[in-house]
Amino acid sequence: MTDYSCFEGNEQIFEKAVSGADNENLPGSKELYYLVATPTIIHMVIDGASRMLDSSLPDPMISVGTYIELFHELPTLVGEKISIKIKIEKVIKNKVFFGFTGTDSRGDFCRGTYERHIVRKDKLKQDAHDRFPGMYQLS
Repeated sequence: MTDYSCFEGNEQIFEKAVSGADNENLPGSKELYYLVATPTIIHMVIDGASRMLDSSLPDPMISVGTYIELFHELPTLVGEKISIKIKIEKVIKNKVFFGFTGTDSRGDFCRGTYERHIVRKDKLKQDAHDRFPGMYQLS
């Protein structure tokens, strides 16, 4: 098995000025349209962590998300630029554990953890088709 421990300690910051469009068609109360939605933050974490990791993996490997925990502590207004700092805290075999913190112009407003697993693309595809035999053709 490949040693991925070299990823430990890597961190990146992902920034975005959140617009109303980022919150459209998301679950939750439409009355809170003026606040950055929790699913918007989750999307930024998933997108950022996968970009961080997948660009460094050799073909035919890819990472898949398996677990996320988010504590969205304080409200942030739509239009505010937010930064999500994502750090690879630890790697155990093919499991990559991230920590993240969200910051706006007033300080930290969220934090959490995220886990991704490094897998072979062909094995992932085969496993999915094995779970649902006859549904789709493998190509």
